[in-house]
Amino acid sequence: MILARLIFAAGMLSDAGLASPAAAEVHQNRLNEALELEDRGDLEGAKRILRQIAELARQSQTPGIVLPAILCKLGSLEQDQTHYLEAERLYKHSVELWRSLPGGRHIGLAQSLNNLASVYYETGRKALAEDICRQSLSIRLELQGPRHPDVALEYSNLAANAYRQKRYKEAESWAWKAVEIWDRLPPGSSPV
Repeated sequence: MILARLIFAAGMLSDAGLASPAAAEVHQNRLNEALELEDRGDLEGAKRILRQIAELARQSQTPGIVLPAILCKLGSLEQDQTHYLEAERLYKHSVELWRSLPGGRHIGLAQSLNNLASVYYETGRKALAEDICRQSLSIRLELQGPRHPDVALEYSNLAANAYRQKRYKEAESWAWKAVEIWDRLPPGSSPV
């Protein structure tokens, strides 16, 4: 979802005069190429392209949402390969960049926090994972509202974390909040 917005934003760079139409088109094409490589299972190829885009964004006068979104995506690819230290480093950098943007609270920040929480959870740092997940939930509630499927996903993550720590009542409460949202989704829509 964040990369879909990023691809759209690449077009907006041109409209805002921050990149030529040709440069924006190149970014869109490279992002699409990276996503296609990921879909085919070529994670190293996808990471190579995303690193190139990240470097171009770093050199830009106005990296905006491009750099933190790319770093978050790179982190998810590293995490998929169980490279947890590198994924954590990328997510933390992404979080730092999202927080430095005007307003400080963005959906991209919530996604980066959610991903960082999942690394903490997978590496046994469950209390830290829960704290970070609550931060992500707070942002999503504020920006997306209490009935959004992404809010349900955060509730579900909190439920799983509480359950694995044998806090069953709390896990049940979080899980029911997620189910209440998912039950209201239109037929045929996926909760994840």
